[in-house]
Amino acid sequence: MNKDITVGAVDLAANSAPVSTGSSSSLPVAGTKARVGATALDEPVAYASEVEEEATTHYKGLYQGHISVEETVDLLRQLQISSTAHNRQVFKCMIHTLFDEYRFLNNYPDLQLRTTGMLFGALAQYSILSGSELGVLLNHVLLALQSIEIAPAPVGRLAKFGVCALERCLSRLHEFPSFCRCVLSVS
Repeated sequence: MNKDITVGAVDLAANSAPVSTGSSSSLPVAGTKARVGATALDEPVAYASEVEEEATTHYKGLYQGHISVEETVDLLRQLQISSTAHNRQVFKCMIHTLFDEYRFLNNYPDLQLRTTGMLFGALAQYSILSGSELGVLLNHVLLALQSIEIAPAPVGRLAKFGVCALERCLSRLHEFPSFCRCVLSVS
């Protein structure tokens, strides 16, 4: 199976340098100092190239099947609570990159789409995100479930992503009654 996959701004090819698509969510071209853009939370962000490269390496491991969603969530938790600023920046970069990639989900291959849905759900399930970041995550899931797509199957690609995320965080859905009401209103 070919492991060279480019999805959105993330190049998932083994042993390849990060690529730039020219958008604000692009990963830096090798040798650049930092990325400046806007997050899904509309906050200006700049990450050092080393931080971006480390985040990209972790995602490559996930999407190439070297590490599982559970291992990625454990890694994110360790980065989030780390005593070093560098690790906390890698965590933030990974979360912002994940949110930035949402707009490219329709182009993801089926396996990577499912993996991303499971990662979104696991982030909610294990309380990795809170506050506005959790709100952004749940909003992305809701938008995916509400998407109307022409698809050969009864459920479109984005809706499949949303269902994967929901299945993954079922044990916590009762904590989000407003979200659940919105999900139930999806027709």
